[in-house]
Amino acid sequence: MESLLKVVTLLAFLGITMAYPFYADYIPNGYKVPHPTQPGQFWRGVGHVDEAGSGPRNVFGADFEALSKMHNIEDNFWKKHLCAMDSDGDRLTNGQELGDPNCKWTKGSQPAGAAQSHPGFA
Repeated sequence: MESLLKVVTLLAFLGITMAYPFYADYIPNGYKVPHPTQPGQFWRGVGHVDEAGSGPRNVFGADFEALSKMHNIEDNFWKKHLCAMDSDGDRLTNGQELGDPNCKWTKGSQPAGAAQSHPGFA
């Protein structure tokens, strides 16, 4: 019984701490978001403070989470809700930062351009 409790506890812990990289599919250039302090490197955990994608969310991740609770993530979520926002307050929209300045990108399509900066860090 004690072993079962340990396994259940471990599985619960892993479920809490694991990132969900497939969320990158819902933003343009989701797998190629520039690292905010290391030119030429990419930030894998776009919505998190930790670049690996675990732990607390950055401001972009908080916006993504809040909006995904109010809107269907499969229904042009990016285009309708997240693109025109400026999550990190740097005077660039999330779309400008991620290579979709006109907010026309849809999941699975090619973005207008490359990501220019990280939408979660000013």
